[in-house]
Amino acid sequence: MSKLILDSGVSRRALIVELVENGVIHSQSDLVKALARKGVKVTQATASRDLEELGAVRGKDATGVFRYQFIANTEVAATTLKNLVLEIDASGNLAVIKTPPGAAQLLAGQLDRAIKNGALAGIGSIAGDDTIMVISKSATGGSALAKAIDRFVSENQSMKRVR
Repeated sequence: MSKLILDSGVSRRALIVELVENGVIHSQSDLVKALARKGVKVTQATASRDLEELGAVRGKDATGVFRYQFIANTEVAATTLKNLVLEIDASGNLAVIKTPPGAAQLLAGQLDRAIKNGALAGIGSIAGDDTIMVISKSATGGSALAKAIDRFVSENQSMKRVR
């Protein structure tokens, strides 16, 4: 079987959309491997940027499996942001959020968009499987950021794809 060679980012992203819509991408590592099988070599960082730019989010599908998927602009996900937060704590310039397993990246994406849009006073977030660390702009702003995140998830009840 011949390998497909895609030189442009546009072609690569079109292939990523196809892979995500077919439900085969459960992680960024899965995406890198799936693209490699198609003859497209990318780093995990490139895969991550492409997923973000395309608006793909990782969450449970209808069968309960965590995978990347697209949420239409008008479609509201079955869950609310508040349901993704188990606990919020703060220390120094950090707010730490505990989520259900597999939900951290989904919530972190929403928080990063809120930071980018100026709705939260942070620099960015780092997400694991069930923990998110959000960095405040202020050296002692972790507590205020944690309170702002709590307000944000309470006020923004539905997850809509924000562009």
